[in-house]
Amino acid sequence: MNPKPRILIAEENPEIRDLIVMHIESEFNAELIYAENVDHAIKLIHATKDFSLIVAQYNFMGKNSSRIYRFIVENGLEIPFILLTQQFPSYDEMLKGFLLKRIQNVYLKYPVKEHELVEEISRILKIKRPSLKEQFRRIRGNKVAFFHKEEVPIFIMDHTNQYVQVTNLSDISSDEDFYFVPTEKYSELSTKINQKLIETLTSNEITTVQKFEIQIDSINKIHSSLSDLGLSREEIELGQAVHRSSVEILSKNKRMSKLMGNLIKYQKYSSELIMMTNYLSVAIVAQTDWASDNSMQKLSMSAIFQDLSLPNDELVSIASTDDPRFEKLSEELKKDVLNHPSKSVSLINEVKAIQDVANNIKEVVLNHHERPFGKGFPRKLATEHLSGLSCIFIMAHEFSHRLLSEKINLEILKKIAQDFEATYSDSHFRKPYDAFKKVFHKKNIIS
Repeated sequence: MNPKPRILIAEENPEIRDLIVMHIESEFNAELIYAENVDHAIKLIHATKDFSLIVAQYNFMGKNSSRIYRFIVENGLEIPFILLTQQFPSYDEMLKGFLLKRIQNVYLKYPVKEHELVEEISRILKIKRPSLKEQFRRIRGNKVAFFHKEEVPIFIMDHTNQYVQVTNLSDISSDEDFYFVPTEKYSELSTKINQKLIETLTSNEITTVQKFEIQIDSINKIHSSLSDLGLSREEIELGQAVHRSSVEILSKNKRMSKLMGNLIKYQKYSSELIMMTNYLSVAIVAQTDWASDNSMQKLSMSAIFQDLSLPNDELVSIASTDDPRFEKLSEELKKDVLNHPSKSVSLINEVKAIQDVANNIKEVVLNHHERPFGKGFPRKLATEHLSGLSCIFIMAHEFSHRLLSEKINLEILKKIAQDFEATYSDSHFRKPYDAFKKVFHKKNIIS
């Protein structure tokens, strides 16, 4: 039997440390050791050099944890390092070569999110994570009261490996024993805790990028869904990186920052549609000879702008004038739906930083509800008047909308695939459609 991995944790904030510990214990059988400060961490490493991993806050008890890393390097130790920081301190000479020379090392945005931490630990320690479809997550007995207070049901595993709900907290025998909570509830509560921590710790410094990823409590579900559909980890990470870059650029504009902030806060469907369309359009264009950093950025920006002028999720979720809900709208709201691509385009003019690529983004945003054979809106364009990037975005938008609005199962996915084959496999959409198929062929969903 392999020995438990030993993980050294150097984190001064007790709430964040508890959260890190909770995430690690929920998925890994590991021995966790806690450092009181930088000097104590170095002393622990010096005394026993068999740590499997170090997880350290950059500013740790008044000193930089880069000293811990430098001690590792100078003593020839091959201990992977996860650095927790708002931004990677590239100016710190003691961290020279941190990412380039030691490929297992990684830095994570502080305070760290559940899915990022466990994914990196799994990668570094080469421990296969439990299936994303697992119904339960493991917690220590000392966390039971906290979850119970949030009305999360608590379970134990009996001798037949069946989960049995605990009905009386007095049955919790030890803080060190493990209990189980539903995975969905665990993730929801984890996101809620993380959001409160960021609001408390960095209320004046929190970025729009962080807000995007924190507010969307289902971002790990989006990643899971995309993975199940066939997107590779590299494709998902690429989409995430391009999205972050786009949000950082746009958030420097005060009005855009406010609009995105309001959307993130009040429009869950819109936020998820932005993310999903971003991931899919970037993945599709990467399969074509149009692939470039520039084209990916344009598609990612378009995903953000597409529905930014609409006031609520109800209107955003109406993707076609054939939707029965469209006919039930007032005439004024119908105009809002039909005219929102043009209104969203007008917002692009306000962002000076993107004016060199603005025309391409405007075209994609204006056309994102157009469909083959002139069946879309607002201009009912014929297919030959749509650019390649517009075609890619249209397909990504429709696929995202259906993934988010329909109860997805294999049968529904096959139906969507058939619809796409009938709608997009000819004429001007052929090349984007072939790229679309390449993205999803791995799971035999799109044949």
